Amino acid sequence: MEHIQNHQKEVVGKNKIKNRTVKPYLNMLMKIGMKIGIEPNFYVSEPYLNLVDARCYTLGSLCWLEAEGWTLFPVLSESLYPANMNFQRLGKRKMFECWCDFNGYFCEGLNPRFLDSEFIFDPCQFNDMTGGRWQIYRKNSRKWQRGHENWSYQDKFKGRQAQMLLGEWLDNKPNVEDSELMIRLCLEKIPGVGRKFLYHDGELKAINVWDENWWFVNYRVCIVKDEPWLSEFARLLFYTDPEIQSKHKLIHDGGSVGNEGLERFKDKMNPIVKRKRYSWINNK
Repeated sequence: MEHIQNHQKEVVGKNKIKNRTVKPYLNMLMKIGMKIGIEPNFYVSEPYLNLVDARCYTLGSLCWLEAEGWTLFPVLSESLYPANMNFQRLGKRKMFECWCDFNGYFCEGLNPRFLDSEFIFDPCQFNDMTGGRWQIYRKNSRKWQRGHENWSYQDKFKGRQAQMLLGEWLDNKPNVEDSELMIRLCLEKIPGVGRKFLYHDGELKAINVWDENWWFVNYRVCIVKDEPWLSEFARLLFYTDPEIQSKHKLIHDGGSVGNEGLERFKDKMNPIVKRKRYSWINNK
């Protein structure tokens, strides 16, 4: 968020009202989104926003979220109804910079700066993975399982093993973003956050973590031991999990955070949507 210069306070002065929860913003976004097709981005879920200590503010009909002094997402306005309103008009009424936009959002007078890509998957497609486009991932996702017969995938939590696995994983990725957040998601039992653990012969091999909103299941974390083809298998377990598929939602698998290898990895999993997310800034 460092590249966003926020002058929210200059615009709204001292008249904004701080809410105790992020729910007013999420409720408004859901109401607008359901009417005109605005999709939440990867960061939109109540558990995630609470973990980053986001706060909701209102000013008249305007509503927005802040964290660490930054405006997180586009400012919403209840007064821009009914359903046939043009969401782009929001930018013409109030010029607020934001850290991450929504699909289809445009703010006149501000400039986009690329933030990350986002990958959307249909979990049902992972049940058969037929056809040439699935050849690479279909083959790679089954390699680890062939040499590890006595495995189980469950919600049973072994804290010491989870700490050790996280430590090893983070040691191999010293520049990973939001490492403290990942640790909390993996080790703490947080309302609204799901966790499952892959064991082989009693040893923890992988951790999958997710949450959800009204539109997506957000695949937050995939932590794996440094073993060939284990990452492919752990992701296959997540996408084919009956608990995940029973939600009848698409999966938002986040972005690539500038990691070309991760981007190629996700491309091989055949996302149904791959698009760019932007920050909106004032270059003046």
